[in-house]
Amino acid sequence: MKVGFTLKDIDGAYVETRGGVELFVHMRGAPARVEYRRSAIQRAWERFVAAEEEGRPGPEVGGFGLIVLQRALLAAEDLGGLLHALSGMDPWAELRQAGIAEIDAAFQRACRDPEGVMSDVFRLATDDQITSEAVTSVEREALERLRHRTVVRWQRMLSTAAALWLAHRHIAKATLHAFPFVAGEYVSAPPGAGVLSDGVQLPQSRYALLLASTLKANEVHTPVMAIALDHDSVDRCRREGRLTARLYGELCDAQVASIAGRFGATLPTKPGSTARLPVGGV
Repeated sequence: MKVGFTLKDIDGAYVETRGGVELFVHMRGAPARVEYRRSAIQRAWERFVAAEEEGRPGPEVGGFGLIVLQRALLAAEDLGGLLHALSGMDPWAELRQAGIAEIDAAFQRACRDPEGVMSDVFRLATDDQITSEAVTSVEREALERLRHRTVVRWQRMLSTAAALWLAHRHIAKATLHAFPFVAGEYVSAPPGAGVLSDGVQLPQSRYALLLASTLKANEVHTPVMAIALDHDSVDRCRREGRLTARLYGELCDAQVASIAGRFGATLPTKPGSTARLPVGGV
């Protein structure tokens, strides 16, 4: 089976210099993926809340909470993979091959060099580009205020997404490849979990233990991590996951607008808007 598509009013040669037509089409299709991720997170949250209200057993409620976390982390994986890909020489290949280590590095860079990520990856116009493009001082000041508001908003969202991934990424892998969790009720209640909980600070409210085994030098290592699954903790991950999905969509939009218009950078006209001011034509 072959799939074909036609891009109208697009400079194909320029698209290839910015990652290729496959990447461009992938990013242009982001709105549907964003809505899917956000809806999936919300549906999982509603099932979790319903289980709480129905008075279901703690381990069952915690299981629903883990699904909320998993879906939030899938949104973070989308964003981290794209951050990594757009920083590389062959973005389409980098996107398809990105693993946990690459996503970790992308989010760590976002925390370490947010300004660089804004200009290099989000294609946000720099102060120098604004100065060179502005016709009057009034125009320049207005564009600089617009840029400042965008930077504050995007950096806050990026910091939230990075913290979500870096703190919980083990959960994403565990829930995809297996389900190596022990409900906190079985750990804390008699007879207890023995050595499984030795040295682990256990939360006072609902939780689960994550047992993520790895094989190193023919030895199995199983670090134990407590995952908070109380109402507030799960709700926080729900909100952070939905915000992360939104940021992923805005990143794709920034790239698509820049590529389609052959502009090196853009400025969104208002938070979350697809309307953009082109800057730095190439």
